[in-house]
Amino acid sequence: MTAPSTEAKLAKAAWEQAALANLRGKPLHSLDQQTLDGLLRPPLGTLADNPQIEGLPGQFPFTRGATIRADPNLPWQICQPVMVPDPHLANQHILQELTGGASGVQLRLCPDGSDGIAVPDLAALQQVLAGIDLEIASLGIDPSPDSANFAKLLVDHWQQSGVDISKTNTHFGFSPASIAIRTNTQANYPAAIEFCQWVIEHAPQSRTFCMSADLIHNAGATEVLELAWICAETVQTMQQLLANNLAPDQAASQIYASIAMDARLHEGIAKLRAARRLIARVLEVFEVSEAARCLFIHAVSSQRSLSKTDPWVNSLRTSSGCFAAVLGGAQMISVTTFTARLGHPRQMARRLARNTQLVLAEECAAARVVDPAGGSHAHEQMTDQLAKAAWSCFQDIEAQGGLLAVAENGWLEQTLSAQ
Repeated sequence: MTAPSTEAKLAKAAWEQAALANLRGKPLHSLDQQTLDGLLRPPLGTLADNPQIEGLPGQFPFTRGATIRADPNLPWQICQPVMVPDPHLANQHILQELTGGASGVQLRLCPDGSDGIAVPDLAALQQVLAGIDLEIASLGIDPSPDSANFAKLLVDHWQQSGVDISKTNTHFGFSPASIAIRTNTQANYPAAIEFCQWVIEHAPQSRTFCMSADLIHNAGATEVLELAWICAETVQTMQQLLANNLAPDQAASQIYASIAMDARLHEGIAKLRAARRLIARVLEVFEVSEAARCLFIHAVSSQRSLSKTDPWVNSLRTSSGCFAAVLGGAQMISVTTFTARLGHPRQMARRLARNTQLVLAEECAAARVVDPAGGSHAHEQMTDQLAKAAWSCFQDIEAQGGLLAVAENGWLEQTLSAQ
């Protein structure tokens, strides 16, 4: 670490003197703030507080970003959510999103339409995807107990429609551990691994396994537990894949994380930076090559931060979360509509959510600077604190036997209740 200069020390001393004069007898530490995890946020960050995290953008441990230079035409994938039950209406929404500027869509599928688009069979899925060029538009599928069935239907659709599967960019949303915990069932890894092997061979641009940190976030978890969850689920998934004779780099290429972003801008930026740093270290243990250790992040709007009363404020919350996702270096972002708590969104609400990303990309040029938080004392310190605290929590989970074990023994429920 570079030592603070004499001028910097004098400047900090002058600031502290001025602050004390205005505090009228209160101590200087009364200006300190703490995150929900108890991590310190001082009122003034200086070089002495900056851990100077190692690495450059696009280099291990990827704290500073996945690439050294963003694509000027598509700095991140704009992947808007679609979840209306009717397949025909869902198709209309998808076409509106894509023609309106989105580069892809995130679909919530459900066999009976009770919690997403009703897709009981291939005919329904074909109706949902009618007129969509899947060699160009990226596609994401929310984690579901029926992920294996939806994946098979999608492959059938590709084959019948003559799509060049090698050009498709799909995130299939297999999340066996998270789904097992959510539904209190057994984790179905065999079906997921079998499909993963097919994806590696036929759809090299696609990913199979989703580390669903947004699930634990919406259950009330803080940033530390979310990051520990990603690490633990990554370990669980890598162990399963390597046990089925996949090479370390092949296994790592099939993993991505879904991370929820709420209205807390600075914590959100630090969370994404810390997530890449942590997973890079986890994959290092599995002997993944250095270039393949970078985590692919799908940032989504926090559902727990949305309000049903006075929903217009949700636009501010989702915009702040989206901005944090951009500055934190997410590769794919989905922004929820401000009317999400009021039922299925109308065209204006969907357009506003989509344009949140378009304005950031096209008018604010938010992605033209790689790792804009780099060198910011506050963000570097928060990233470092989050990573260290999450690693300690992750070690606690692993000491108890892993993610599924802490769900079974009650530790996870107790930790969430305490938060």
